[in-house]
Amino acid sequence: MADCVKTLCSGEKRTLVTVERKALVSDGAGGQEQTWSVIATAWGKVEMSNGGERFNQQQVDAIATHKFTFNWDDIAGILPQDRLVIGGEPYEFNVRSIDNVQFRNILGIVHAERGVLT
Repeated sequence: MADCVKTLCSGEKRTLVTVERKALVSDGAGGQEQTWSVIATAWGKVEMSNGGERFNQQQVDAIATHKFTFNWDDIAGILPQDRLVIGGEPYEFNVRSIDNVQFRNILGIVHAERGVLT
């Protein structure tokens, strides 16, 4: 277990996560449309932090917050406006915070929400 303190052990990295960044591109008719580009793909550990509901504009939204743990080098360029995708469209998570654990550039923890608008 002591070997796992400084890095994420291989056995803990069970989920392949794609990091995507939003960009605006020309739609060919003088306007712009939103698209997402892959900026990184990394194996990580995913844990659900909490869940609940939020009342927003006359409707109830289900919210699920997750904690993603990666080796820092795999996600060093991630930004709060990015999103995490697991297995395609059904599992999109909006990044809420990024933590470089103890500022040591070894582990990165990303908190992200599912079921909310970007």
